[in-house]
Amino acid sequence: MSARREELIRLSRRLAGRLARQARADQAAFEDAYRLGFEAGVVVGRRQLGEELLAEDRRRAEYVGGVADRASYAELERQRWDGRREDFGRPRPGDFAGLQDPPGEAPGLDAAFFCPRCRRTWSHCTCRS
Repeated sequence: MSARREELIRLSRRLAGRLARQARADQAAFEDAYRLGFEAGVVVGRRQLGEELLAEDRRRAEYVGGVADRASYAELERQRWDGRREDFGRPRPGDFAGLQDPPGEAPGLDAAFFCPRCRRTWSHCTCRS
């Protein structure tokens, strides 16, 4: 029985050695796979970053090209105010000049005063009579 026990001990030591070698080989394979995967991920990440930067540069170039085609600030102001901003409130050709006095009559002293009912000058008012 002692020989049988010696055989079992010898086989168990061989099995333990084989398991230790297999564990070291598994660990080395895992470390290699992890390193290779990480390196591949870095390569893929850098490629994606490059593509994203190129796309961003294309968008910037399109924007700058679009800005060059737009009207200048001065032109936008001219369109907004229909001329210069300083001249916006001044009379223009075609604006209503007011009622003209009939020819031959000089406006009287009361030309600036109007009747509140008929809106005519006091000298031409028909409400008072």
